[in-house]
Amino acid sequence: MSNQIFISYRRNGGDIAAKLICEALRNRGYSVFFDYDTLKSGFFDSKILESIEQCDDFVLVLPKNALDRCKDEQDWVRQEIRHALLKKKNIIPVRLGNFEFPKKLPQDIQDVLRYTAIRFQMEFFDTVINMITERLISTPRAEKEIPKKTAAPTPKEIRLTVYSPVNTEVFLNDTEHPIMRIDCNTGFDYASNTVTVCGKFDLIFRAKGFLKRLTYDSATVITNFDVNLSKILHSIEIEGSYSRDEAWAQIRRKPTAYAYQQLKAVGKAEDIDLLLDEMKKYMMIMAPDQHENYLIANCFVALGELAFRYKQPEKARVLLDVYQFYGAKRSYGWMMEPIVKKLRAYGL
Repeated sequence: MSNQIFISYRRNGGDIAAKLICEALRNRGYSVFFDYDTLKSGFFDSKILESIEQCDDFVLVLPKNALDRCKDEQDWVRQEIRHALLKKKNIIPVRLGNFEFPKKLPQDIQDVLRYTAIRFQMEFFDTVINMITERLISTPRAEKEIPKKTAAPTPKEIRLTVYSPVNTEVFLNDTEHPIMRIDCNTGFDYASNTVTVCGKFDLIFRAKGFLKRLTYDSATVITNFDVNLSKILHSIEIEGSYSRDEAWAQIRRKPTAYAYQQLKAVGKAEDIDLLLDEMKKYMMIMAPDQHENYLIANCFVALGELAFRYKQPEKARVLLDVYQFYGAKRSYGWMMEPIVKKLRAYGL
């Protein structure tokens, strides 16, 4: 069975939004062509052109500067747009962040400027999807007929606990019904709540880098029901939920391990000196308590990882002194040891 909707995107900056849109449209019953792993690995594949021809709708996800590389005739986004225009597909541009259409494009894709773009905003994600579906030619494909005579499901009260490696909102059935929020800055990577479910129900998990909808049945879930998102999420979805700016804002208010963990993943070269300043503050504490020792370990790891990532290991030399006098090695030394080994191997 052919797909109804083709999603075109620029991997650099557009992959997460494209994946979220794809999942949302599939959840609404549409058949979507979305290549994430294979066809965009480098060589333009004729299968992409065939997929565009089979689809009625062409959703074009546009992160900042997405069309700059279209000057190259071999650019795959340009080839996809050109083919969609040539085959007179229903084109729906979706504009991310600070994307702006250039005033001029290559002649063969110039007509894409005539289409009005939908602005993508994560906080209004359901509204964005509604706007996309309103402009689709395709209609959701019918689901299998449900037997007419079935026993009515019985309402059931469950104690739901959700574990997440990132700050996450949790909803029941739709995003109008929030039931909990995991705030990792509190030091807890989970939240619990008692909810009443009946028959098939959906749990929706929303963060900056993902939107997940999982369907369950009240007849099969246990009373104390746990969901661990760490086993479900991809690394790109986790890192896509991190924010460097939010991490530093939290550190200025009150340092947390989660803030340092975010910087370890998405920090920049200029954060090395800033983390050095943080580490110097910790070195002034005469007798750090257990919580402070945990913060020291996380700051230590973030500083060490960034120093090696940006080829400035000499700036992390001070970490060897921190480790030597660190009084909580039994508890958190294992976190620091890989950095210490790398520093010593580097000859510092």
